[in-house]
Formats: sequence, structure tokens, C-alpha cells
Amino acid sequence: MKLKKTKLILLVIMTFLSNEAFSITASEVFDNGKRAFDSCRWHEAEEFFGRFIKTWPDSKLVPQALHMQTTASTHTLEPRVQSFKDLITCQWQESLAKLSATMPKQDFTDLKVAIKIATERNFPTTWREFDDIAPVELHHYLRKNWHPDPHSTPLETLRWSSEWLAKNAAKLSPDLQSRVYLLQIRALWQLLLSPMAISANASEIEAFGFMPVHTSFEKILIKGFSRACPDIKREIAMFGYHYDSLRRGMGKHQAFPLTSGKWYDYLHQRGFDTRKAWCPK
Repeated sequence: MKLKKTKLILLVIMTFLSNEAFSITASEVFDNGKRAFDSCRWHEAEEFFGRFIKTWPDSKLVPQALHMQTTASTHTLEPRVQSFKDLITCQWQESLAKLSATMPKQDFTDLKVAIKIATERNFPTTWREFDDIAPVELHHYLRKNWHPDPHSTPLETLRWSSEWLAKNAAKLSPDLQSRVYLLQIRALWQLLLSPMAISANASEIEAFGFMPVHTSFEKILIKGFSRACPDIKREIAMFGYHYDSLRRGMGKHQAFPLTSGKWYDYLHQRGFDTRKAWCPK
């Protein structure tokens, strides 16, 4: 009996202390969250306000806490996405290791490329890292649009593509060829719209084999289109259409938009939405 009374007394004391801590902790947790929020320590603020809302849902401060918690959460989205991405990538790596052990003759280049892209923190900005890439690997990178922007790096794109094609021409599928040609088309399109840059870089462009620029552009349009899959054909046709529109419109003062010609006919026959026919780059 005496032991039961002692336990009861201890329980009452613990309950009392818990209640005391409850009233103090509510204010402290909110204030800690507010200080973290004001100091832009977003993850810490989110945790404090989350704890506050869960523990004291009837508090008058809950709307303020929810507002600041949600705002703090918007600042922690990127690291949380990256954390989830890292988790998924780790699972891919484990699966690839198992597949490689059980199917040693199978080509897993697509998975290897996907894993490499997922683990990279920065988008590639130079074509130098693609100088010695194998065709099968490059194909996967281009299909995933993981490469430097030809519009931003036209000269380097032309340098890399001409050298790479010279080394690998005999090993390429029509689809891969057309995707490399599309890179050249994008680079040349940027040059066509930049006459001063063409003049200043004429010797370099000629050394790469792309002078005169408009002639090279026209030839590569045809070569790329003839080898391309439907999606790439559409992109190339858009470049061809806009090129013809500018060339004929400025040369003969024709009215815009151009409503005839190979490129227009190809797009029109496939029900192309002209409301989205923006000039490509």
C-alpha cells in the first residue's frame, strides 16, 4: 500500500512538472521558431513551427506559426528534392550492380547515363568533356538534353560536332546523326542572327568547315531532316520554316507569314498548332 501511495505521489508530481513545462515550452518553441525564421534558418524554423502546431493546435498563434512554417518550407524545397533524388539514385546504383552481376553481357549504358546525370550537381557548360564520348553514350545524353546549349556556345558546338563526327561517322545511327545535326543547326542559326559575330569569327568558322554560314545551314537542314525521327523532324522543320520566312520575306518583300514551301507544308500537313509556332533557338 505504501509503495502504491509513493507511486501515486510521484505521478502527481510528474504531471505537475509536465504541465509547468507545457506552459513554458509553448512560448519558447514559438519564439525559437520566430528567431530562426527572422535569421533565415529555414529548416530550423520549419521544425519549430511544425512542433508548435502539432503540440498546441488550439493556440491563437497557430495561424502565424502556420504562415511562417509554410513560408520557411518554400525555402527548403530544393534540398529536400535533392535528398529524394539522391535516395532514388542510390536505388538505381544498387539495381545496376545486381543487373551487371546477373546479366554481364547486357548493355546498361542508358542506366549508367541516367545515374551520371542524376549525380551531377552542375549542367555541362563545355563540349570538351564530350570530345571522346562513345556514340551509344552520347545518344543517351542528347535524348535527355544533357549537353551545353548550342545557342550559348555556337562556335564550340561547331568545333566539337565537326571533330566528333569526323571520328565517329561510320558508327552512327540515323537518329544520332540527326541529333548532332540539330545541334549544328542551332549553333548556325545563332550565327545567322549575329552578322557581326560571323564577321569577327570568320576564320574560325571557316576552319570548322561552315563557311558560308547560310549554305552550311541549308545543307545541314536537309541532311538532318532526312535522317530524323518525327520529333526531331518537327524541330528541324521549324528552323527551316523560319529561315525561309526571313530569307524570302526580306529578299522579296513578301507578306508574313509564309504559307508555302517544303517546311510549311510538312508542319501544316501534321496539324501543327500555329499559335505555338515560336521562333526556335
